[in-house]
Amino acid sequence: VTVRNGPGADYTFLTVLPEGVVAQATGRNVEEAWIQIALDDVSDGMGWVFSTQVELNIPIAELPVVDSP
Repeated sequence: VTVRNGPGADYTFLTVLPEGVVAQATGRNVEEAWIQIALDDVSDGMGWVFSTQVELNIPIAELPVVDSP
């Protein structure tokens, strides 16, 4: 799964999470298309993944809306 520094393909690429890696979801964008995750190996500790590429254990609507960087 590609991780970016904001909720969109135009944001900077940060890293790739291999299949099966578990990350904590910390928020979402208003459109529920992107999910913010906690990520230890980047400077601000956060990254964004496209919502259809991950599996959540809660409904996406339960995540708080986070402003874009």
